[in-house]
Amino acid sequence: MREVGIAAKNRSLGEFSAVRTKYTTELSEDPVVSRHLNSFYDTLFGQNLLKLIEPYSRVQIGHIAKLIQLPLETVEKKLSQMILDNEHNGILDQGSGVLVLREPQCEGKDYPLALAAVQSLNGIVDMLFQKTTKLK
Repeated sequence: MREVGIAAKNRSLGEFSAVRTKYTTELSEDPVVSRHLNSFYDTLFGQNLLKLIEPYSRVQIGHIAKLIQLPLETVEKKLSQMILDNEHNGILDQGSGVLVLREPQCEGKDYPLALAAVQSLNGIVDMLFQKTTKLK
């Protein structure tokens, strides 16, 4: 279990897979441990992908699959799942086999103030419209 913890700390799917291979009998005999390790594998897979794509704004999916040493289809499926789950902000361009990462959109401090100002202006415009219809 200590080696599983080290693999988790390093966010390394390769280390985790090596530990599971090394201790196959001990880790797969207990159904509870096996189920948790399968769930943990999925989580670690996502974290490892995030670690690998972190420095890029545009990267080929084949390159990521080669780095993580998994089939292209598996990596592509996980990336699309992560996009749908909002774990990262990106687009899969399947035509060119590229993952395009977008900057995370954050609301600044000015956004709520600007929204309130626009809502106030909307109320004023509605009021002026009502007054002009009365003048006609």
